[in-house]
Amino acid sequence: MYIWDIRDFRKPQLSMSSVAGATQVKWSKVNEHMLATSHEGDVRVWDRRKNNTPIHYITAHLSKINGLDWNPNIGSQFATCSQDGTVRFWDLTTSKCKPDILTTGLPVWRASRLAMD
Repeated sequence: MYIWDIRDFRKPQLSMSSVAGATQVKWSKVNEHMLATSHEGDVRVWDRRKNNTPIHYITAHLSKINGLDWNPNIGSQFATCSQDGTVRFWDLTTSKCKPDILTTGLPVWRASRLAMD
């Protein structure tokens, strides 16, 4: 994956490597250095200051992730939704990064993380 500064098209500002291509890419709404990417059922969280290595690797869902969004107020929290019929709410500060899970029974196509804390 390449991160480009649209003011300078000569070369990417940053490149990040992963085995599977990213299907979702979202920047944190609180921390300008953090972004999360989804790769099938996995999530990688990156700190762009740490170059090519994700700071978190999460096996998030059993099926493809359709949506990913950061909490607008808390930089360690984000939500994912998937073909597996779940919406998962993640907090990177909790031990083992165990999510709160909402089960729908149907594929969920979009997640929007609202401030509910």
